[in-house]
Amino acid sequence: MKLTKSQLKQIIKEEIELYEAEGEEVLAALEDVPAEARSMAVKIKKEIEKMAGDRIDPEVLAQAVAALVAAD
Repeated sequence: MKLTKSQLKQIIKEEIELYEAEGEEVLAALEDVPAEARSMAVKIKKEIEKMAGDRIDPEVLAQAVAALVAAD
């Protein structure tokens, strides 16, 4: 199948538009990550404090959990 120069330009233009649209979606999603991460961290900290109670310092338990997650 042969393509004319104008057909090839149109295909390239459409591909660029497609990648730009996908890039914008990815950037928008990435902007939400820090807020979601903070929200998750707050929830996890509350759960750790609830589970630890008076038996262990929640900060020590949180550090242990962070170390385990980082090691994975």
